[in-house]
Amino acid sequence: MDLLAPNNGLTTDLLVSEYLKDHFKIKLDGKLQMMKLLGHEVEDVAIVCYIEIENVKKAKDIEVYNDIITETWDDQSNLVHVTFRGPVKSARLMREKPLEVFKIEK
Repeated sequence: MDLLAPNNGLTTDLLVSEYLKDHFKIKLDGKLQMMKLLGHEVEDVAIVCYIEIENVKKAKDIEVYNDIITETWDDQSNLVHVTFRGPVKSARLMREKPLEVFKIEK
């Protein structure tokens, strides 16, 4: 299957969204959140996904789990950028470290 040109009525966003359900999770203060895939962009050999969690009023920490592709290919890594009240926080997640907790300052 070609992820960037699927057939049978499927779209790239639909395929990515289904894959993310198992391989990308966000928790706010320990509570699993529902995510909304806003869209994607193809950059060279990467797919950049834009994800939003709606109606977040406060949080002390944001936990991001991401084993996208790394569950299959151990030499791959994922860059995660989190924006919430302040500067962008970033982490590189790999097979050995698929989880990062971002502390939110008041």
